[in-house]
Amino acid sequence: MRVVLRRTGRGLLAGVTALLALTVAILTNLATSTLNWMMIGVLALIAGLTIAFEIWRNSGPILEEANDAGRLESNGFAVPEYLPHGVADFTGRVAHLEELTAIAASPVAPGTTRLVLIHGTPGAGKTALAVHWAHRVRHEYPDGQLFIDLHGYSHEASTTVPQALDGLVRALGVPPGRIPVGEAELAGLYRSVLARRKVLIVLDNVGSARQVLPLLPASSDCLVLATSRDRLNALTSHARVKRIALGVLTPDESIELITAIVGRQAAQSDPAACQRLSSTCARLPLALCIAAAQADRPWATIGSVAEALGGDDPLSVLTAGENENLAVRKSMDLSYFRLDEPKRALFRRLALIPGPHFTAPAAACLVDEGNTGVGQMLTDLADANLIESAGGGRFRIHDLLRAYARHRTDTEDGPDYQVVVTDRLFSWYLTVSDTASRLIDPVRRRLTSVDSGTAPAGAPADDSAAFRWFDLELPNLVAATRRAGVLGRHRYAWELADALYSYFEVRKYWTDWFDTLKIGRAAAATAAERMAEASMVEYLGNAHWSLGKHTDAMESYAAALTIRREIGDRWGEGESLCDQGVVAWGLGRFDESITFLRQALEISQQVGDRWSVSYELSTLGNALRDSGRYDEAIISYREAMAVQEADNDRYTLAYTMNALGMTYLRVDNLAEAESLCERSLEMRHDLGHEAGVAASVHTLARIAIGQGSYQSALDRCHEAADIYRRIGDRFGEGVAANSTGRALFLLGRVDEALTWHSTALDILRGVGRPFLVAVALTEAGIAARADGDVEAARSRWREALTLYDEMGAPDADLVRRLLASIT
Repeated sequence: MRVVLRRTGRGLLAGVTALLALTVAILTNLATSTLNWMMIGVLALIAGLTIAFEIWRNSGPILEEANDAGRLESNGFAVPEYLPHGVADFTGRVAHLEELTAIAASPVAPGTTRLVLIHGTPGAGKTALAVHWAHRVRHEYPDGQLFIDLHGYSHEASTTVPQALDGLVRALGVPPGRIPVGEAELAGLYRSVLARRKVLIVLDNVGSARQVLPLLPASSDCLVLATSRDRLNALTSHARVKRIALGVLTPDESIELITAIVGRQAAQSDPAACQRLSSTCARLPLALCIAAAQADRPWATIGSVAEALGGDDPLSVLTAGENENLAVRKSMDLSYFRLDEPKRALFRRLALIPGPHFTAPAAACLVDEGNTGVGQMLTDLADANLIESAGGGRFRIHDLLRAYARHRTDTEDGPDYQVVVTDRLFSWYLTVSDTASRLIDPVRRRLTSVDSGTAPAGAPADDSAAFRWFDLELPNLVAATRRAGVLGRHRYAWELADALYSYFEVRKYWTDWFDTLKIGRAAAATAAERMAEASMVEYLGNAHWSLGKHTDAMESYAAALTIRREIGDRWGEGESLCDQGVVAWGLGRFDESITFLRQALEISQQVGDRWSVSYELSTLGNALRDSGRYDEAIISYREAMAVQEADNDRYTLAYTMNALGMTYLRVDNLAEAESLCERSLEMRHDLGHEAGVAASVHTLARIAIGQGSYQSALDRCHEAADIYRRIGDRFGEGVAANSTGRALFLLGRVDEALTWHSTALDILRGVGRPFLVAVALTEAGIAARADGDVEAARSRWREALTLYDEMGAPDADLVRRLLASIT
């Protein structure tokens, strides 16, 4: 595909050499005259306003638009409320609840993390206790409650630290565009967001101290409540931890739990049977819940269940020596063998689902009957406490029950049939993912070989539903990609990575994005599928570019280009050339960009790819415009628009109209510029493309400057910045901040302008756009000089000059003149 990235232009000083020369001359003469420096400051301000006015009118675009990421807002919340539902039959644990409350109320030194660890044997009810208490005290944590299952004892589905941090900062309201990729950077952001906030954080199913330490906030106002099977002694040397050992229930608590499940009348009618059931289940909550659910059936009694559990255990050799585990196994056996065969088959094959939760359509892949009746079967399994509802039509299974189900499927189904069932599941994940991906991005060329004619069960119907489906299924899809790679199901591995690409390009789950692409690349290389391998490498380049890793991006594109030329993939060759052209353009290397883009355009025309032709014509127009070749740029844009209008490609057409509008702004045709950008804005509103709306609003702000409407320009800058902040587009936010500084400067509010330029520099440095940093530095220097701070101006301009020289940009000469004016 031709990657649709944020568009950057060089923009600052093109076409205003004469005006700059005049300004430089004014400043130089003032510096050597007998006028006092107060007058110099006044005249410098006037000169600065003049230069800024002309720069606004004539410069190239600082920003075009973001990619599809702008279509949706962040899925985070300012005040997260992520606690799962509590256990309906929770009973007992009074002393432990009181201990938790006392620990939470005890004073701690400022900056000390409050960490409580509930540890105990599997099935003791650690999660139930943690969630129950968290609901009781949630009102004491007004800034939110977080919950994350780290799956610490699941080898395949274990949550990595970067995955956990990524999910937590999103839940805390950080938009995708502001989320870094490295663990250290993620941890720093996480701590910063939690500073001065009072949040309850539940870390469930922790497998090691390494898994929890980076998730500890530095704020003493927050409380972290973790659960684990182990004491995690390594935590002691890094954090102040209070441990609560959770054993089995007391005899009275056990009877209370049985009564809560079967009803008071049934329990009181046979107290001796309740005692036997409690004893047989070793007073372990999980075993009691499973067994009592069996007793709560019309054909069963507490006594009959207790008697059945008291017999010989055919699988006792697997759990010998641990009474609690033996009790759980007996309860599982009793519940399992009382199911009919279709339900038994479904339950045991749930262990083959690689992710942490599942829906009925996914579960239907595990049985021969298809979708018919699976929803009711899952409800019946939940009623038997063999699985539990996760809300929203989703279910999950306890780790112990998953292990039991795995034993049963290994014993009863065997490896050959497991492969058949797993392939059906992979196929369903792939088919629905492909359907959802095409709703998000219908243009991109795909590797998937699935039949896209009929939507599968559970598939979304529009792009908004597609994003929601991906949001919910993401951990399952990543786990499925990983499982496919491990099992040697190579095609599923790279096709799942391909199907996830459009979603990741928007949501930017960096760790999962890179992981799935690397798995897909390895799978394709192992299977000698070179076209798929080239696509995975190209997509890795796009991910690197999104992160601002320009060198890595260009290396990936070059590697993909080599493969595609070797196998004669002309379309792919064009894509790799185009993507290199986009990166070169974003870095201000316009001649190189034009060369790449013209080569890509020639190939697209040869293979008859109309969308790529139109996109490359638009992008070529950008490079031509930003190199000052305006007439050629206008021709290129007009040719692109002709294709886009003929094909009713409104999304790309809106982009091209805005880009052409900026070109007319450069050549001082404000009426044509405004007309095009207003049409672009209207179209983007209709499409619901928020980032595009922001880009068009931003261009209209530049036009307002050209018209002398400075307050209107400032209002539009704020409007664009608000959108960029809301959707998490840091690049757009940085450019809008710099433009806000310009508008304030033109309004004579120099102090405010300096603040906004400083903010813009902080952001633009962080997103890795050196040319735009140089632009912002130049303008910040002009504002500083007008404010009378000569040293600040000199420092800004020297830094800008270094960047321009490194890029070989002609703008360096103009910055030299500015520097000469104050030496």
